Amino acid sequence: MTVKTMDLMNVNFYSLWLAEQSHIVAKGGRSSMKSSVISLKLVVDFLEDDLGNVACLRKVGKYLSTSIYEQIKWAIYMLGVEDEFYFGKSPLIIRHKATNTAFYFYGVDDPMKIKSAKIAKGYVMALWFKEAAEFAGVEDIDIVEDTFIRQEIEGKEVKVYSPATLPEIHTAGLMSG
Repeated sequence: MTVKTMDLMNVNFYSLWLAEQSHIVAKGGRSSMKSSVISLKLVVDFLEDDLGNVACLRKVGKYLSTSIYEQIKWAIYMLGVEDEFYFGKSPLIIRHKATNTAFYFYGVDDPMKIKSAKIAKGYVMALWFKEAAEFAGVEDIDIVEDTFIRQEIEGKEVKVYSPATLPEIHTAGLMSG
């Protein structure tokens, strides 16, 4: 089955899809499809990198399973690759069967509790801060970034913040879409 990803997204987000920047601020209101475009992009990029993992984060952990987890799952189904994945509920994880890399889901209710998080295989190629406005400030985001991005990997690391109303984050040099 061939899926045309551009047919699945709002034309206003084509620039986000094509962005090469490492930090992306996705602007758009409710029903703008920004989460759909972000999730599709993360899944497509993930499938192209046998060592890449994605950390998906929300400030309030109790909403992970009904929001960002289902959004990534939706993208996988839209791309027709669901048979390639294992969907775990406890802990929340979506693991690629062939590569053993995964989408990891973290609540950042207390950012200090994830400081020791470790991913056994590969590296974190992308961080998605879903509902970034919920984060208390740049300190929360810095702790998360320091936890998962332990080395610079040219052209691989992507951080996506949605929505664009961000707490104290310096947006100079960020791609806005």
